[in-house]
Amino acid sequence: YFDRLDLLNVSVSATHHDFYKGKFIENFGRVEDVPLGYNLGLIVGKNFHFARSSMADLYLRLDGEYSLGWGHHRYYLNLHTSMYGFRSGSQFKDATVEQSILSHWRATDRTTLVGRFEIIRGYNWSQGRQLILGSPTGLPGYGAFAFTGQQQLLTNLEYRYFSPLSFWIFDFGGAVFAASGTAWNAADPLSRQRIHSSVGFGLRIENSAQQGSGIIRIDFPFNLDERRFTEVVITSDQLFKAFSDLPFIAPNVIQTTPETSE
Repeated sequence: YFDRLDLLNVSVSATHHDFYKGKFIENFGRVEDVPLGYNLGLIVGKNFHFARSSMADLYLRLDGEYSLGWGHHRYYLNLHTSMYGFRSGSQFKDATVEQSILSHWRATDRTTLVGRFEIIRGYNWSQGRQLILGSPTGLPGYGAFAFTGQQQLLTNLEYRYFSPLSFWIFDFGGAVFAASGTAWNAADPLSRQRIHSSVGFGLRIENSAQQGSGIIRIDFPFNLDERRFTEVVITSDQLFKAFSDLPFIAPNVIQTTPETSE
């Protein structure tokens, strides 16, 4: 189902992007091109069964995304939805619906509040296919394979502080965060699921000599189910980006703003 070796895909898309320059959104003072606009895409794939006749006949995918900023670029919102699956006979197999909201609020010149809400729903999935939710996938304080299923709900909130402290090629900052989520089987209703949550704080270290994002995260999550600090999480890059979903292309239009609004 997933290699799609026998599929001939036809795609149609419509995209409009603008960009503005911002600072202290993801990185420590580096100028970042923040994308605005929309992206719509449709993919239809026909399976000719050259290799395996048991594979599905059609593949369908629909993507939609819209991003906007306002308030002198202090507020940013990204809306995204994807629907895709395989048509086999009279039913869809391995169908998935993903929906997410990403936002950030530039509270001050050196602080940014970033939030994410995401829900994933699977329909008629193959045996053994499942979503995995834990610390590496957005729910800190829980094991890598803590929760599994064909449905997933996840909310993240992070308040980032980009301090002026630096040493050699490293810049230092911090963050406090909260996360809630769960994963469960498709046959069970969401109303019967227990939502698992954690809070915590962390240190952020950026290598200012590295191109792109060179941020190291050292997080101390507090598991609210067990009521204790369960682990120290050390990862690279931001756990989730304020505008990572929108496909990045070279900016044709950059709307500059005064330094005071950055």
